[in-house]
Amino acid sequence: MKKIFVFVLTAIALCMFSSSACAANYYTDEQTITISDIPSDGKLIIASYDESQRLVACHIYEPENGMIDNVTDNVTNSGGKIKAFLWNMTTLSPIEMNKVDTRPTRPEPSGNKTLVAYFSWTNKTEGIADHITEITGADEYEITPKEPYGEENNSYNDQSTRAYKEQHDDSARPEIMGTVEGMEQYDVVFLGYPIWYGKAPKVIYTFLESYDFAGKTVIPFCTSDSSGIGSTFELQALTRDASWRNGQRFAGGASRDSVEEWVQGLGLDFGNDLKTPKMEVRVGNAVFTATLEYNAAVEELVAMMKENPITINMNDYSGFEKVGPLGRSLTASDSQMTTNAGDIVLYNSNQIVMFYGSNSWSYTKIGHIDNLTGWEEALGSGDITAVFSLA
Repeated sequence: MKKIFVFVLTAIALCMFSSSACAANYYTDEQTITISDIPSDGKLIIASYDESQRLVACHIYEPENGMIDNVTDNVTNSGGKIKAFLWNMTTLSPIEMNKVDTRPTRPEPSGNKTLVAYFSWTNKTEGIADHITEITGADEYEITPKEPYGEENNSYNDQSTRAYKEQHDDSARPEIMGTVEGMEQYDVVFLGYPIWYGKAPKVIYTFLESYDFAGKTVIPFCTSDSSGIGSTFELQALTRDASWRNGQRFAGGASRDSVEEWVQGLGLDFGNDLKTPKMEVRVGNAVFTATLEYNAAVEELVAMMKENPITINMNDYSGFEKVGPLGRSLTASDSQMTTNAGDIVLYNSNQIVMFYGSNSWSYTKIGHIDNLTGWEEALGSGDITAVFSLA
């Protein structure tokens, strides 16, 4: 294998200087070579030549779905010098190669106790997984099939597609690229996937059968626009002595707020040091701390406060709130709500409102004052100047 490895890399290096308009990518793990994005008329040729440069043996690798994986030694037993070529059989020219590492990122053992493992085909499940990772401080691992699924799988009723065949074949176990390092350290595993034909894709079955889940808590989540998460009985049967929690279905574009509400409802201690973001509100000599929400407007507001404290001149309105212009618009996610004393909201995308009373209207919630002692007195009955900064 080393012999082929050396000459494949040599051929790749030569191909990189070609002027061919076609291009492909490759990576190696020191034992095998995977070449991807090969044009339909491209082939990998490995040949053996004797001392007189006569061809002794030759093997042609045909790409499958634009990929040649795990190049193996087929011609070294013939003796002689080995050469390798990635070749366009139509134009009879070399194919340019780009060295890239397309393997999934594997989390190094970190001492963390929580892992978010997910398979995502259209990036919807990945978005939910990212929310969970941020909320819990977990490590994250993407379950990546060795053979990528093609666009043809969009045809739900086409029984000839790979996805349809796998989902209706109890023995199907698609291979996975990479492994989770230090799987034994995790006590809680969030497991995410889209719903295919009413259940988890078979690559999830492969993942579960690849590790020992004894003593671990597994929490499934899925993305689907219509189907629920359904029964996880088949998945549970693959993990001996694991404890499974009820799963949750999310729409592809579910907000971080909705994901966090679910995670917090699980009642688990994730053992991380993440702190809920806090904001300091100064009115005259009085200083208050507010716990912030998780939404786009708050993210933008935090970014502003990281640069400089924000000073807003605020007017009294109707005897229950102070309102003032922020000086720019934020990304609003308004919803009808009834506010309480201590609530801080965004109104009309560009005004900050602080309540010492109550009102019902459509706002984007920014946060809430933690301790209301002295709050109403500080806001008073007239106009005020408030300074907002990160706590």
